[in-house]
This record gives sequence, C-alpha cells and structure tokens, in this order.
Amino acid sequence: MKARLDAAGLVNLSIPVAFLGLGVYALVAASGLPEQPAQFPKVFAALLILLSLPSAVLAARRSGVRCAGASETTREGPRQRVRLVVLSLLYSISITQFGFYLSSLVWLPIMFISLGYRRYRTLLLVAAVTCAVLYAMFGMILAVPTPVGRILGF
Repeated sequence: MKARLDAAGLVNLSIPVAFLGLGVYALVAASGLPEQPAQFPKVFAALLILLSLPSAVLAARRSGVRCAGASETTREGPRQRVRLVVLSLLYSISITQFGFYLSSLVWLPIMFISLGYRRYRTLLLVAAVTCAVLYAMFGMILAVPTPVGRILGF
C-alpha cells in the first residue's frame, strides 16, 4: 500500500527539496568558475546539500511517505530512489537550457508526482507560489541574477 502525500506534507517537503535543488544547481554552476573564486560557492553548495538531505528525509517521514524498499521486498523503493536522483540531475541540466524559473516550475510538480502526490491543482499552485517567492527573493529583493536559459531565455 502506497502512502499519499497530503497538502501539509507537500509544503513541508517542498522546502528541503527546493534547497536541495538549489544546492545541486550552485555546485554545478560553481564548477565553471576559476578555482579560487569557486571555493566559497562550492563549500556553500555542499553544505546546503548535506543539510537539506536529512531535512527532506525527516519531512518525508513525518508526512507518511515511505520507500517501499525500506520494509517491503518489492523493487519500488530502489527504483524510486534512482528516479529521484535522475530527476534531480535532469533538473540541474535543464537550468542551463531553459533557465532557473521555468525549470523549477516544471521540476517541482514532476518531483512531487513521482513521490506519489496526486492533487494536481494544489501541486501546481505550490509550484507557482514557490517560483514566485524565489523570483521575489532573488530577482527583486536580493537583485541576484539567476541562470537564463539558452533556449527560451527565461
């Protein structure tokens, strides 16, 4: 029996997952910098990834999401883990092609659907609000440029 994620669980899980994605992106983006200037972003990204992983696992456990491989003998648990890693890697690649905001807007719903969340209206609303908050924080308040995609230019 698969546990489904409720709206509160989705919100609690979206924050560490967003920080995990941000850490992966920062690590990928810092790899293109010269060694000395890249040192701080790489350390920051590694810390962000290391701190967001346990938070994501704890939020998933509190929400009732369990990997099937943890206590059952099915193959869904390892498959789900591989799927999440592949989706995260595709997200970090898509940022360079489609831009940060568009990639995030597409990636968040895909990630939560793969985790078992099925309330599509809530899922799209949470993704849109998350992207709007990220835009307000990075683009307007901090005035930090985010990656612009090569294909669509967002």
